[in-house]
Amino acid sequence: MRKISIFNEVIGPIMRGPSSSHTAASYHIGRLIRNLLDDEPSSVDIIFAKNGSYAAVYHQQGSDLGFATGLLGWKIIDERFLEALKETKKLGLKINFKVGILKADDHPNAIEIRGTSKSGRHISAIARSIGGGAVDITQFNGWQVRLTGDAYEVLIEIKNEARQAVVQLLGNEPENLEQP
Repeated sequence: MRKISIFNEVIGPIMRGPSSSHTAASYHIGRLIRNLLDDEPSSVDIIFAKNGSYAAVYHQQGSDLGFATGLLGWKIIDERFLEALKETKKLGLKINFKVGILKADDHPNAIEIRGTSKSGRHISAIARSIGGGAVDITQFNGWQVRLTGDAYEVLIEIKNEARQAVVQLLGNEPENLEQP
């Protein structure tokens, strides 16, 4: 059982408003995507589910600012928060917000993200805001995952040729390795 934090679950997360589900969660997703890119992002497409809650209100609820602030690597309480979108343009970070049909539209706050880093790394992810600023990344580059950002997690991608060596390292338990 996970411990409950008086500050995050009772009083609320440290965040910018107006919405923990749309503003704070967007920030956390942006920050996770920056970390998963393992470099500064150069372009990011954020696709909101057509019938989801983000589609109609992402600008009004500050989701666009939350994503931009996280992708920039700033803290959510950074005084430049309201200027994050302008700053992304100055730095050459292209963020495209789109509304569309998602392959994995299983939640009202589901989004798809496709990002490219300055070094050329490409990633794709399905993420969702699950309330109170908490997030869940459920797919990464076609793999089923569960990344929440509330603990140190290690995600390792390997080429298929290295599979046997990794199986041996894991104690010959190939069920620990799933195919995307």
